[in-house]
Amino acid sequence: MNPKAVITVGLLLPIIGCDSDLTQDVPDASPPVVADAMPCPGAHTYFLNQAGASFSRGKPSGANNTSPITDAAVDIPAAGLSTSDWAEVMACARDLVAPFNIRIVDTDPSPTEHSEIVFTADPASIGLPPQNAVASFSCGLIDPGVAFVFTEAFDTPLTNRQICEMAAWDIAKLAGIDNTRTCASVTHWNGTECSNDLDFFNDDLPCGETQQRSCQCGGDTVNPYRAMLDTFGPNCNP
Repeated sequence: MNPKAVITVGLLLPIIGCDSDLTQDVPDASPPVVADAMPCPGAHTYFLNQAGASFSRGKPSGANNTSPITDAAVDIPAAGLSTSDWAEVMACARDLVAPFNIRIVDTDPSPTEHSEIVFTADPASIGLPPQNAVASFSCGLIDPGVAFVFTEAFDTPLTNRQICEMAAWDIAKLAGIDNTRTCASVTHWNGTECSNDLDFFNDDLPCGETQQRSCQCGGDTVNPYRAMLDTFGPNCNP
């Protein structure tokens, strides 16, 4: 099983393995994505950190290295990805958010405040059970936000593409976008069970995990692409 989890108001909600017959068919509605688009002024910055860090429990802050997800002060090991693997992850992440006013960096912007996604191998390093990613969730943008991707939580390590998609899932959670059940969007509740590459899909998708449910922030469906546009605005250099 390859779960993700969402932290919401201090509650850990595990999201466990997906059977292929529960995954809905993929409609053909993806928007074109420009890989090298530059963000507009005022872009939201996400620092992708695979170098390791010391975090303590507190209000989410990339500048102060605090997160409500960690139970105590923790030293998080580096993810250990090679230079070429990390370059592939970064290029993929920038491609996925290219339509939106988001800046993806791998150099720490501190002391400037920013959101941060920390990459490490094992969720046990921050006191969590096996899962691929974890993020705080609220019905609205958490900014700054801190989230985590775990590259080797299970017997089969994540591929570079999956690592990138887990980071996009984290960004979606921090933006208040619910889990979906269609193997088309990075918001899929367990994207490692999908055989195709995922993106921020431009269609109304049912919310849920193993079963469809009402979306946590209202309604029965969410359009991940439109939700990202509403939250961050468009990239001014498409």
